[in-house]
Amino acid sequence: MGEEKKSGGCMGWFIVLIVVGAIALALGFTLRNKFHHDDDGDSPVPGHPGPVAQKFGDALKIALQFFDIQKCKHNSLLHC
Repeated sequence: MGEEKKSGGCMGWFIVLIVVGAIALALGFTLRNKFHHDDDGDSPVPGHPGPVAQKFGDALKIALQFFDIQKCKHNSLLHC
């Protein structure tokens, strides 16, 4: 009557060990990637960004025109 069977005692600790190991591995990879400085020369080039910035500027200009038209259409009831 007083005897209780320990079911899963070793299996429970094995699962805990696997979870702690996975957390430690993830933490190690995260810290390694955060503090690992690789000098491959991939740093940004100083100077004017070039045509990419011009494309974004043109897209922004078109988007603002669209919003102005939408605002005017929305306010047409209010005599835009």
